[in-house]
Amino acid sequence: MPAPACWTCRLRRKKCDRTRPVCRGCDDLSIDCHYSPERPQWMDGGYKQKQRAKFVKAQVIQGATSRRAKGFAVQVQPLQQEYGSSAIELHEASSEDTSPSSGEPGTWVSSADAATFVRAGHPTNQKETDDFLTSLYLDTVFPHLFPLYHPKTFAGGRTWLLKAILEQPAIYHPVISISAYYFTLLLARDARQTLRTPCEQQVWDTLALHMNCSLKIIQGEMAAFNKRPCGKEDPLKQARLLGAIIQQLIFDTAMAQGADWNLHLTAALGLFRDIIETRRQADGTFNLDAFLQTVAPRSSIFDGLNLHMRPWSDDQNAFRFFSAFLIYADVISGVMSGTPPKLQPYHGMLIAAEPASDGCEVPTLETEEFIGCPGWVLAVLGQISSIDASQKASRGNAFHGRAEGDRGILAEIKTKLQTGLRDTQVDSQRDLAADQVAEAWIHGATLYLLMVEQRRRPSQTETKDHVQFIARLIGSPACQVSLRSIMWPFFIAGVLAEKEDEIIFIEAVSKLGPLKAFGSAKEALSLLERAWLARDETPRHDWRLSDCFGGEHRYGLLI
Repeated sequence: MPAPACWTCRLRRKKCDRTRPVCRGCDDLSIDCHYSPERPQWMDGGYKQKQRAKFVKAQVIQGATSRRAKGFAVQVQPLQQEYGSSAIELHEASSEDTSPSSGEPGTWVSSADAATFVRAGHPTNQKETDDFLTSLYLDTVFPHLFPLYHPKTFAGGRTWLLKAILEQPAIYHPVISISAYYFTLLLARDARQTLRTPCEQQVWDTLALHMNCSLKIIQGEMAAFNKRPCGKEDPLKQARLLGAIIQQLIFDTAMAQGADWNLHLTAALGLFRDIIETRRQADGTFNLDAFLQTVAPRSSIFDGLNLHMRPWSDDQNAFRFFSAFLIYADVISGVMSGTPPKLQPYHGMLIAAEPASDGCEVPTLETEEFIGCPGWVLAVLGQISSIDASQKASRGNAFHGRAEGDRGILAEIKTKLQTGLRDTQVDSQRDLAADQVAEAWIHGATLYLLMVEQRRRPSQTETKDHVQFIARLIGSPACQVSLRSIMWPFFIAGVLAEKEDEIIFIEAVSKLGPLKAFGSAKEALSLLERAWLARDETPRHDWRLSDCFGGEHRYGLLI
């Protein structure tokens, strides 16, 4: 006898494919999928059922905007080179749910045309709305997305962000879209059972409009970039185009819906690799400092002052920020899919390979300044992910020659993590939140190492201390750490948590209220619930991280 359909499809009177824990129909529409052996209280055939139907309809309508935004996506065409900016194009994807846009599909629009389109597509108060959303992004949304990013004023501060928003339409439009989504979630605090208000609809229309503009602008810039003569790359144009694509990636991760993030991540990786490969020095290395000097000279405002820091220019700061975010996203994508990070060969040129110590040269990119996770921990995660991929390739091969070498590397990594954890615990010069975030990432990396090292679900004895640190951190009422700063450690600890601790992870997401849908918190919890349901079904041996959420192609970018 086939399994029963989900209650949501029964409510909507739609055919259900009965996939658990989320059926395909509900997953495609990004709506709640409800399975239970007993009839839900809201399926009463009366008032409650009508109210539930309204709520589900509102969810479908809300998801339509994000699906329309997928009408355009960065796509990488396969060439002989695995990655390369010459292979990157922007297309209008075929979709039954795309919204009308300016011009014919695939036509380029200039920045001026896009601005005119925005003004024409909305009432006269649209500029006031956009100004409000710009201010909201600078004051509230950006600090929410990057809670540990506090650049020093004398190093340039966040001036680069304001300048990019004001001067680069390809940055401006996704910024407005992110703010619109954030603001809509705030408006929905008391509107869970109703359709959109006119105010909400205005903001959602703003989101869709600006996303169409943004993607068309990048489309045009990419077309112009791909037509450049070989060897005539403009460093500033490359840096700004990379920033525009990564800003789209930030939008994708804020919306946490669909797989567009993978397309935009791949495009950004291709362009970043081109920047490195075309500017290698005679010894084969890439000097990020030297490249930054070709992008723009350092700020001259502080000439003559002994600041003991580097006064970066706006374009330099923008490139450093977007590069750090790209390295971070690449590593987490590799870990979740069990594949080596695409930028791993360049980690030694960009980020620290070892925990910081006195006398060590400070790398140009200290990722902990941007996203909280120390660079050496990201490098370690990349190494473990590469070994995970190697083990996957050797499944069933008893004579895998790299096994012994892999065990040696993992032993070295374990020692490095233990040393880094000890040093972090005794370092009293940094602020508490930064130290707690760094510790959480080290504990998370250790849990991942145990999974890969043992090729099975580690025992509670081995994982307890690491899981409990993260559980205490997110469960403490006095916790000052943003869940977004430790999203991946939160997930990996939740996967290995005991049943009695699951409630801690559920409540940590619930406390976010409607903002749990802003970023990857809601998706992380969904993956955890899938992992918890499959806990007793997972094999004891030859077990990988991707096995706990349904396979390596069913993961989100948990950043």
